Amino acid sequence: MPQIDFTKAGEEGIKILSEVIRINTVNPPGDELAAALSYKKLFEEVDLKPELLKPSEARANLVVRLQGKGKAGPLILLSHLDVVGVEREKWKYDPFGATVDDGFLYGRGAIDDKGMGALFAELVLLIVRHKIPLKRDLLFVACADEEAGGKLGISWLIENHREKIFAEAAINEGGRVKLNNGKVEYVAIQNAEKVPYHIHLKVRGTPGHASIPLPDNAIFRLAKALAKIEEYKTPLKLNDTTRAVFKGVAELDPASPTGFFARNVEDPLIGAFAREQLAKHPYFNSILRNSIAPTIFKSGIRENVLPSEAEATLNCRLLPGERIDEFISELKRAVGDDTVEISFRQGKAADVSPSPASHEVFQALARSTIKTWPGAKVFPFMSTGATDSAELRASGVACFGILPFPLTEADEARMHGHDERVSLQGFAEGLAFMYRTLEEVVFA
Repeated sequence: MPQIDFTKAGEEGIKILSEVIRINTVNPPGDELAAALSYKKLFEEVDLKPELLKPSEARANLVVRLQGKGKAGPLILLSHLDVVGVEREKWKYDPFGATVDDGFLYGRGAIDDKGMGALFAELVLLIVRHKIPLKRDLLFVACADEEAGGKLGISWLIENHREKIFAEAAINEGGRVKLNNGKVEYVAIQNAEKVPYHIHLKVRGTPGHASIPLPDNAIFRLAKALAKIEEYKTPLKLNDTTRAVFKGVAELDPASPTGFFARNVEDPLIGAFAREQLAKHPYFNSILRNSIAPTIFKSGIRENVLPSEAEATLNCRLLPGERIDEFISELKRAVGDDTVEISFRQGKAADVSPSPASHEVFQALARSTIKTWPGAKVFPFMSTGATDSAELRASGVACFGILPFPLTEADEARMHGHDERVSLQGFAEGLAFMYRTLEEVVFA
């Protein structure tokens, strides 16, 4: 295999990333076409034949396939082209300026998810330039619309161009490389995610003049229903992925109270207590139970008019395998008021089983972790949010999520926040990590 200068290759990857950051793909409206064309030009310069797949005039997905020897099923390197919005006045740097300062590249999408797209593009360039033979086909897939549900992105591709993205496995966003005190502490590889549902509560009341209060006031009744839902504690549950998560947490810091509780999460005597203690941590709480978060409340048209109805939206995330009809029944019992109408719609993620940690791609990521960051722990990870992996898993593709850049907790918080950034060194390290992974599962 060729000897790669990952620092130099990382510099080229940062240039690619800078170019796509400067293309505003905030969704809505998305307008990913210009970003897709940027990648198309890059790949055509090395004699590849990328395809633009457009669900509409300004929206675009891009697919390029590197042919392998067919000794294994294809592998997708998956990223998305769109980004969330910004509050420009709260950024120190231009969110679409791709500013480099003090060893960091700043810009919307630097981490989520243009950074991965640029890193994957650099991997493709390295393979082509060094004429590395492949045992399986390798696909670079950059999707539209991930931040708004994927209907014009991964879902549209699966429905309309399934043959173009057929694969055995995929590597996508979703996991973490946790940096603590300058050292990579652990690598969490996402192999499962919770299933989002938007649950809608509506209460109807008698409209009238607010100077004469009525007993069926819609706002009071809806507020009472929400208070009962707040009091309701969904049961704490474990699955194979969360068991592996807590095993990793216990190994990471065995002497701490968290390590102790994680180690005893299924102990017949103190397991229930241990789970309750772990649930005090917001992330652990979310992976241990079906979660409920009110996000929208609407009612009223004027200050002096009794509203005819009040509405609230709950963003709920169910553990894989949980039934939404049973969950709705639980909420209705908690509310205890048949006049509160409860309906729901499913979010983007499908309810599918986790991708197995025994899969060769997961295992290659684990081995590459040790080569790149000796001493780092590796364990599976369940996303509380949704990614494009859910739709692919539902179509039979084993998906494994990772953000390959070492990130501190503070830098993780910049995703969807202000002054999103990736370190130049972290980008180069992530590139080396992913190259070593491909050495194991793609290179012939």
